[in-house]
Amino acid sequence: MVKNLRRSLYLLVTCCVLVYFFRSYLSLAKLQGRWHLYTGSNISSEINIAEKLNSKDYMDISETSIKEYRSDGKDGVSSYKIRGDKLYSGDAIFKFKISNIGNEKVLNLTLIGYNFGHGEDKYIDDGESYMYIFDIDMDSHDL
Repeated sequence: MVKNLRRSLYLLVTCCVLVYFFRSYLSLAKLQGRWHLYTGSNISSEINIAEKLNSKDYMDISETSIKEYRSDGKDGVSSYKIRGDKLYSGDAIFKFKISNIGNEKVLNLTLIGYNFGHGEDKYIDDGESYMYIFDIDMDSHDL
């Protein structure tokens, strides 16, 4: 009886770990690529999303890092990690959500806190939100 319970517990823990890693890997794969910053006010009613994008405001996400390019010259590079629906990039903690609006894949990042490396996350209310559009072909649209 105890051996069967122990085997069942090991099997359950193994399955949970596999599901966690599988889910984390899928989230990571969805993020990789070039994301352009959306500057409009309401993306769901936008007819031409490309008009609200600037070719100089974007970020490239790879397996281990985020390279951000901004039109104001404040470019940056940081490593990141994902835990559930949270993205830890540098000192910032973002809640992220990927969705589809029309034909476009949209990344919504909301700043929810900071982690300064002291072992504790500091959460904030009403952090800034950013919306990015995945790999839109800027040359095929009239900007």
